[in-house]
This record gives sequence, C-alpha cells and structure tokens, in this order.
Amino acid sequence: LRAADRKARENPGAVDQTGHLGMAYHANQFFPPAENAYRIARRLAPADYRWPYLLAVLKEETGEEKEILPLLQQTLQCKADFYPALQKMADIYYKQDRMKEAAGLYEQSARYGGKESALQARTGLGRIASRQKDWQRVVDIIEPLTHEYAYVRTPHQLLLDAYRALGKNDAAEAEADTLLEPTLIVLPLLKDPLVEELNRLTCFSTRLLKEAGLASRFRRPEDAIRWARRAAEVEPGDADAHHFLARVLLEAHGAAPNEVQEALYHLERGLQLRPEDRLPLWYFASFFFRQKKTDEAVRQLQDMLRKQPESSETHYYLGLVTDRRGDAQEAIGQY
Repeated sequence: LRAADRKARENPGAVDQTGHLGMAYHANQFFPPAENAYRIARRLAPADYRWPYLLAVLKEETGEEKEILPLLQQTLQCKADFYPALQKMADIYYKQDRMKEAAGLYEQSARYGGKESALQARTGLGRIASRQKDWQRVVDIIEPLTHEYAYVRTPHQLLLDAYRALGKNDAAEAEADTLLEPTLIVLPLLKDPLVEELNRLTCFSTRLLKEAGLASRFRRPEDAIRWARRAAEVEPGDADAHHFLARVLLEAHGAAPNEVQEALYHLERGLQLRPEDRLPLWYFASFFFRQKKTDEAVRQLQDMLRKQPESSETHYYLGLVTDRRGDAQEAIGQY
C-alpha cells in the first residue's frame, strides 16, 4: 500500500497508478481512501469504464445501494459490452420489476459475455418469462440450460414450474426428482475480471477465503485452491486458511501424493495454530480414504490423531486408519 501510494503521489496525472492505488485500498478494505482514488482516476480519465465500475462494486460491498445503478450506467456509457456491468444492472432492474429493461440487458450480457455469462443471463431471461407466466418461453430458454448445467438448481426449479403450468406431468415429475439431488448448487456468481484483479491485490485472508469458499461451492476446485493458497500465504497465522486449503486439496486431489502431502502439512499447521479445535482433523479423517493413500500419508494422519487421545472421535478415526493399515486387532482396540 505504501509503494502504491508513493507511485501515485509521484505521478499525480498518471491515471493507472491512481486507479491501482484505489484497487489496492479497496482490496484490503480501506474503503474511504479507495473511493477517493477511484474518483480522482475518473476525473483523470472520464472515458475509462474501470473506475465507475469499481466504485459500483465498492458501494455494493459497503451496502450503499442507491449509488450503484448510476455508476453502472456510467460504466456502460464508457464500455457498452462490459457484461459484468450489464448483468448487475439487469439484476437491479429485475428486482425493481422493470422487466423490459432487464430483459434487454440480460440479452446483451448473453451476447457480449458468451460462455462466461450464458448461464446467468439466460437464467435471468427465464425468470422474467416465469414472472410473466410465459411458460413455453421458459421451456424454450431453460430446457437447454438443464442439459448444459445439470448441476445447477435454479434452472431445474424454473423448468418444473413451467412443466406443471403446461400440464406436462411426467416431465414435471422428472424435474421434481432431480431437485431432490443433494449435489445441486445454487446459481453461481458471474466471473468478473476486475473483481479477480482486486482479489490478486488483497493481503486480507478473509476476502480470499470468501472467494475460495464460493469457488468450491460452485465447483471450481482449482480456483478454490488458488485463493486458499494465497490466503495461507498472506496470513500464515490464520488457522482457517490452513484448514480450508487442506480440505479443498484433499477433496480435489485425494489420489495425488504431492497434493495430499501439502494438505497434511496445512492441516497440521492449522492444528498447531488452534489446538483446541479438532473438528478440521475429524472432518479430514472422515473422507481421507476415499482414494488410495501412500503409507507415509497414512502414518502422518495417524500421528496427528494420536496427539488427541482424550476424544472418542479420535479413537474412532484411529480405528479406521489402523484397519486400513491391516492391523485389525489395533482397530478393534481403538473402537
């Protein structure tokens, strides 16, 4: 932050350095100086879409909702094809029941964003059709999404409502069964290149863990690992960062010895930082054997468990470990 501030002050007419300073403040949750830097950058470069858009993101994060829409409008005046702004603006209009304007923006977002925005924009169009009870249009828009994004809950719910309204009972029953699947996820957030840039500038583990958690929830494990590694790097004393990284590494790469070793390292580091919290250890142990593990990895987990002898859960998981290592009598003793 000091380096970014110094560069901006040495070159007061350099818009990129001033804007970068705003992003550095924003990423690390110094919101008032971030807003000041963004406003200066806007004055220096009024045709640059980044600064009104990032101001809108800042206002969204700080709950100042009334200022978001005008800033998004300014963003699109500078860059009409910037699909994250189109999507945000369409969502606002949808909530305000301005369906015609929302539909136009969702269509533009789908056109300009392509694959990156297709799911969110087309789901928005399906919601508008559902609100207007145009059930056949819901089917036309949403049915392809349920094949392409079968793991997302919202399109299935929209399609179920449409099939029921159209009297397609067999198709509705099939969608109702699908909605019972526990692996379905809510509609993912749109990937936003400027927000990604903010995340690369942050040294605040809470922000990084939030991004990692969203990525994991939305089935982007490599993004989750990337942000969690960064969180553990910037705040090595944060036990939550180590525990989260251990979990996502094991879930995503449980059959890869190097990643398992990395996961075990972060699990142990988190336990050292917060020894009274054993839940991450037990959670880790509960799905450790979903894939085959090396003898060394099993031994390391066993050693960690033995450091917690006063817990019944510890002995349960030690029973699992020793049984997997072929020592049935030891496993019986642990149970």
